[in-house]
Amino acid sequence: MNTEEKIEQGRAIYAEYRRKYFDGDFYCDAERRYVSAIIEACEMNFYDRLIPLREMCLALEYCHRAGRAVSIVLDAPYLSGNELEAYCRRYAGNKMRLLGAGRKADAQSGRSYHIEYTDRPFEFISLSTHALLSH
Repeated sequence: MNTEEKIEQGRAIYAEYRRKYFDGDFYCDAERRYVSAIIEACEMNFYDRLIPLREMCLALEYCHRAGRAVSIVLDAPYLSGNELEAYCRRYAGNKMRLLGAGRKADAQSGRSYHIEYTDRPFEFISLSTHALLSH
């Protein structure tokens, strides 16, 4: 499968999430939080830098294929408090990673985010079962 086919499959997934978001058609609270985070990261953050749709579509296609989930994560310069401490512990020996971490934490706007992959939440297993039973 080439990149354009992956993007098209990701666009189909994104379109379904977008429909669910605007129709309020969620199976459970976990699905609402997950879908809302994706749509808001690509379309609704008026002050923050949006995640490009192409990047999100590739991520959604990968997650669909690998049984994983997308996680929207604040970039290191904007971390503060416990998140900043955890980041510093995680990269304690990596000076390049720590350079600038937390430096812009007090900024009110213009923050940026990136995509990470996490394990698929247990609640989503019931979503696939629900989808299978409803068709």
